[in-house]
Amino acid sequence: MNRESASVNEICILTCQLSDYRLILFLDGQMKTISKETAKDFLLRHIRNGFKVNERVMREVEAEGTCFLLKLADKDSFLSLIWQVCDSETWLTPAMADRTLRSVAARLIKANQKYLELSSWFHRCDKIDREFDFGKFGWLVVTPALDSERQHSPHGIFYLYDGNHKAIVLARRLLSGAAYEPVEALCLVPRRN
Repeated sequence: MNRESASVNEICILTCQLSDYRLILFLDGQMKTISKETAKDFLLRHIRNGFKVNERVMREVEAEGTCFLLKLADKDSFLSLIWQVCDSETWLTPAMADRTLRSVAARLIKANQKYLELSSWFHRCDKIDREFDFGKFGWLVVTPALDSERQHSPHGIFYLYDGNHKAIVLARRLLSGAAYEPVEALCLVPRRN
């Protein structure tokens, strides 16, 4: 793999295959180690600005492991994130189906349903969509996907640990023709549950 032309997906595939995650650092630009203090400071600033950060994220930043800042420089890298299982709307994430943001957002578009017509979990998505602003997007939080998740989502490398509301809103907007701006993600290694 050429250092100059390595894509985010190539970096992520390599990341998931390495037992020592620090070795990814030879690939410049897409992923860098950040301190736990830097991660906490950013998340606390995000909260002070009126945005939600799940308390489990704050706990996991403190847990044993490494924090990386991952730049999802292109739309395909963002859309390859693996979304959560949605128990309240099982048609969005059926068993054995691809759960990348691309696939889940495509199901939403095909169903032609508004967020407020779905379960209450999606109601926050309506406000995010109406007031969408990349400048307020903040970080997503990801962690390496499990083999079982990648089995059904072969283009997915990272599991979306936090930021599911804003991520599905952006994914739906992108598949509907909106322009993409690079998104940053806090990557917690090893896998968080």
